[in-house]
Amino acid sequence: MTKKRPDPQIGDLPEQSTVQPDTHESPPRKNLGHRFASIGLWGGASLFVTTYIVAASAFLSLNHQAILGLSLLAVIFVASKLPHRMHRFGKIFIMVLCCFLSLRYWIFRTTVTLTFVGPMDSVFAILLYVAETYGIMVYLLGMFVNVWPITRKSPDLPESPEDLPTIDVYIPTYNEPEDVVKVTAIACTQMFYPSDRLNIYILDDGGTVQKRNDPDPEKAAGAIHRAETLKALAGELGIIYATRDENRHAKAGNINETFMSCECQLDEEAFDQIWVRLLWNKVKQLSIEELSIVGTGF
Repeated sequence: MTKKRPDPQIGDLPEQSTVQPDTHESPPRKNLGHRFASIGLWGGASLFVTTYIVAASAFLSLNHQAILGLSLLAVIFVASKLPHRMHRFGKIFIMVLCCFLSLRYWIFRTTVTLTFVGPMDSVFAILLYVAETYGIMVYLLGMFVNVWPITRKSPDLPESPEDLPTIDVYIPTYNEPEDVVKVTAIACTQMFYPSDRLNIYILDDGGTVQKRNDPDPEKAAGAIHRAETLKALAGELGIIYATRDENRHAKAGNINETFMSCECQLDEEAFDQIWVRLLWNKVKQLSIEELSIVGTGF
């Protein structure tokens, strides 16, 4: 029969050590294979860029240049017909070839065609060269922006239309022709959204009370005609016509005035559901390291 060990008393407890354990962990060292892979990647990229520039600056005869140009155009045409699953690879390949042609042309313009005879032709030749250089730079920057675009999936909406929030669409207008406003309003009514949760406003700043009472009879008549035309258009399309008393703070004032007087309602529960889904889809795209700081553009 074993004796039960007595519970330790306070005086029996050992004194706590004042030496703190070393919790500092040295950062993990990179694998040697990863370092060689990184060196090889940067070395290959440097070699490719060097070969790329040297090939673009190589001097060719007129016949050889024609053959090169036609061959590159043929390759670009074939690459544009690649299957959809290879679309991104084909796009990058075409960009590389187009960039090669642009770079070759710019080097040719820089090293061969800049010959000056007099002061006037020198000024215009330099202006043309600067304009072409600027155009090529913008062209290359556009390629860089579009080389690998982010593919974003639209967030899932509530299955029931009753859970969708109410949407208000504002069409602020001042002196645009009535036909332009009509086309815009018709396009807004064709949006794929439940009609009972979609409110469309024509915010007429050209038919305000201030405009209709203008001291100039011609301007006042034009404002009255505009207000009546847009009001009839709104009634025909089943949308809302809104105006105000004075033209204060331009378009921003026009929109803010409607904010203060509209009958729009916010379904907080539906809004919260969509907001949570938007944030969750954003979080799922991030890695664990990136979750420390999350920035959204909402």
